[in-house]
Amino acid sequence: MRFIFALTLSLIFVFLVTLKTVFAYETGGVRFYEMPQACQCFPAHPASKTYISVKRHWWGESRVYTCLFTCLDRSRNLTQTTGTQRDSYIFWDDGDHFVCRGYVMKYQETPFSKDRMGYLKIGGIRPFSAAGSKIPELELWASENGCRP
Repeated sequence: MRFIFALTLSLIFVFLVTLKTVFAYETGGVRFYEMPQACQCFPAHPASKTYISVKRHWWGESRVYTCLFTCLDRSRNLTQTTGTQRDSYIFWDDGDHFVCRGYVMKYQETPFSKDRMGYLKIGGIRPFSAAGSKIPELELWASENGCRP
């Protein structure tokens, strides 16, 4: 009887520790495809994106925008940093341009009209290495915190 009680308690403990790990990071309700590791960053919230400049041409568009990122240092302490990204497209935007780094876009069919085109929505988060991310503020954070590419 004691064995079953001890086993039940240990299973509950493992479940609670796992549950805390999964829900420990604020992401605006978007789920992770994989949990972040040390020296990785991920977007903090979908509504954190702010456009700085937009240039439209007859052949396409280019934009500069910022996103709020959460980064884990080697000790797994959290730091939030705003990162500046530049992106552009020529002739056609597939819907995956001008998205904060780390978001994985997922195709969603239009539910009530199968003959119409669907749209892309945020399907999840895939953390990325801050070093070598080509986002200047995150690369600076990585170098200051001893993270190497």
